[in-house]
Amino acid sequence: MKGIVLRQPGGLDRLELVDMPDLGHPGPGEIRVRLHASSLNFHDYAVVTGMIPTADGRIPMSDGAGVVEAVGEGVSELKVGDHVVSCFFPGWQEGPPTVGDFVGLVGSHQSGRDVDLVFFVTDAAGQNGRRLTDHWGIDVSPVWSPDGRRIAFCSARSGGPQVYVMNADGSGVTRISHTGNYNTSPAWSPKGDRLAWTTRAGGIFQVVVASDDGSDARTITSQGSNENPTWGPDGRYLVFSSRRGGRSQLYFADRDGKTLKQLTRGPGDDTSPAWSPRL
Repeated sequence: MKGIVLRQPGGLDRLELVDMPDLGHPGPGEIRVRLHASSLNFHDYAVVTGMIPTADGRIPMSDGAGVVEAVGEGVSELKVGDHVVSCFFPGWQEGPPTVGDFVGLVGSHQSGRDVDLVFFVTDAAGQNGRRLTDHWGIDVSPVWSPDGRRIAFCSARSGGPQVYVMNADGSGVTRISHTGNYNTSPAWSPKGDRLAWTTRAGGIFQVVVASDDGSDARTITSQGSNENPTWGPDGRYLVFSSRRGGRSQLYFADRDGKTLKQLTRGPGDDTSPAWSPRL
């Protein structure tokens, strides 16, 4: 995915085209939008030229219009293919004005629309959008902990994609992954005491399991390219996709990587496994 960021101290010559991690499938209450147009107004010019201060690496542009590519669980008012536009004041959805200044405006106080894809967070009805993170690095792939108190997500705020955990209100952001420059696809164990994710090592992907604070991290795969870990309902085992035999097939392993069993042997690629509620 391509995006444009503004480097400090600002200026039209400080706009930079960069590669960003793909946003993946939207989480609960989210939609994914492919932008088709972004209009330029004076606010955007003021941000880029330095008249309005902003953080280094900010994605500019306040307005965007596009088409919904995917919807997350619980979204009922929007569907794939709908044409949508962004809201200039994210906290003012309807009724009398709820804001009296430009604090919190997209494109200056939070990243804007000059990217291929963006996330909007809403309630289950697709309304009352709000943002939990405000950083120049793009934040994607949110996953709720089983108790609903924390959210694991992937962010490029440290350069390459890494796994982070924060409280449900957006506070207490903590980096969990510390090995390699590409870590993504976090998954909570059923008890919420461990996380699994995908890391890139030596040009191929492997599965990592760690405590919920990132300690005791260990890579449980070694052969081929392995992705998409998902926990079994008892927290002892994981299923993931692997290309160790050429095509992508599903494998079963314990959380220490000591027990390994191939589950599928079909002629095509098998990916994105999901457990039933019972073993």
